[in-house]
Amino acid sequence: MEGSNYAFALNCGLSAVTAALSLLKKEDHLLTVDDVYGGTQRYLRKVFGPQTGIDWDMTDMTSFENFKKGFKKNTTMVWVESPTNPTLKCLDIKRIAEYCKLKGALLVVDNTFMSPALQVSFRLISKFKFILQILESVKTRC
Repeated sequence: MEGSNYAFALNCGLSAVTAALSLLKKEDHLLTVDDVYGGTQRYLRKVFGPQTGIDWDMTDMTSFENFKKGFKKNTTMVWVESPTNPTLKCLDIKRIAEYCKLKGALLVVDNTFMSPALQVSFRLISKFKFILQILESVKTRC
């Protein structure tokens, strides 16, 4: 998909969210954009956090400096959307990807809202290791 070496399909977006988050361990930290999709946010607050005890925070990533302040020593995954859903905040995915690579963190790009038809984020960041991208097939097929 989008020129990547590997891809797999799941039955819905929340399955992709759950699969990605299952890569985290108890001592890890997740940093997510503060305007993450509502379904993802509810899952983090009501299921993921309470059931796993994994530390996670939300931060406004429109400012790169603010993004860096949210990064902890144990941050192993960064979750972004760009543009975000629903307020359309735009993030510098490439710069965030470079920082994640420097720190050894996995970057998850939820590209559901824009879809690869309008934003090919994988090609933008494919030179970096540890990238997961979430797409929604309904929009991709249209």
